[in-house]
Amino acid sequence: MSLNLRSLLYLLFMIGVAVVIGVFALALRPARAHDAPSGWKYPEGCCNDGDCKPIPCDSITETREGYDWKGIHFNENQVRASGDKTCHVCVGKEWIHNSKGLQEGNDKYPHCIFIQPST
Repeated sequence: MSLNLRSLLYLLFMIGVAVVIGVFALALRPARAHDAPSGWKYPEGCCNDGDCKPIPCDSITETREGYDWKGIHFNENQVRASGDKTCHVCVGKEWIHNSKGLQEGNDKYPHCIFIQPST
């Protein structure tokens, strides 16, 4: 086998490997940042790169000014009707700079809260 034929076969093999890896990477990727696990899409203005997640509805407390969840307050402008009859929150993480560098902290900055529509 000549050197050129070997090089061509090796190139074709590597292209095939790259295609297989690409197909698996696309098939195994997580849901987009704006997709709830049930499939409905979080509004673009609420979700920022995975900030949204489903929560138990009984973990939300209604207040005169909006809703509270785990000490985080959502005002009336941040309240939305849920798209799947489950409650959700969209909160930004605090970032902590320490001796280990920049690390993701706890939920802190409220974007939106999704509640079950009143019946």
